[in-house]
Amino acid sequence: MLSLLNLALGCVSCKQEEVENEVSAALLNMEQNMSGINFYVKLSGLPWKATEEDISKFLVDCRIVGKVLILTTEAGKPSGEAIVKLLAKDDLEKAMKFDREYLDDRFVVVEETGCETYNKHTKKVEKVETEENTFIHLRGLVWSATVEDIKTFLHDCSVKEVVIKTNERGKPSGEAIVHLNTLSDVEKAIAHNREYLGERFVIIDKM
Repeated sequence: MLSLLNLALGCVSCKQEEVENEVSAALLNMEQNMSGINFYVKLSGLPWKATEEDISKFLVDCRIVGKVLILTTEAGKPSGEAIVKLLAKDDLEKAMKFDREYLDDRFVVVEETGCETYNKHTKKVEKVETEENTFIHLRGLVWSATVEDIKTFLHDCSVKEVVIKTNERGKPSGEAIVHLNTLSDVEKAIAHNREYLGERFVIIDKM
């Protein structure tokens, strides 16, 4: 009888401790929410077509603060990375459980990051959003085309940067992204649409 009583008291004690732990965790979570402390994760390996909505659905049940920052390359294309600001530590713990889970046909690496990284990329995204879109896409290039060849082809345009795209074998794909200085340069570049560079004509599109 005594052993049964001790067992019952032990169960009550365990249950009480479990409840106390849950209450402590809830109180800590409330304190973090009230203090304005946030947590951050960086996602890598995302499909290039992934949208803010796709990422929010991937991190199901995680409370996201503000916008999802989808990072881009120098050419303005998605880099396959994003940074997400989360409300509290329990949201961070939930997000970390999605590490190496699949979004479409790619598994996503989820890792904790800091507010400094988030703030740095927030400024970059804001800068890109306020800048004029002065990127163009070239297709049909001869495979031997160099950066200098493309700049010569766009001789009347002020070019900031040329990125020659490559295929999975690292060979030129016949496409390039060109960053121009102004919208006026974009219009000048479009005027060269279907003109020849070497033995092939080049198709030029705005981005």
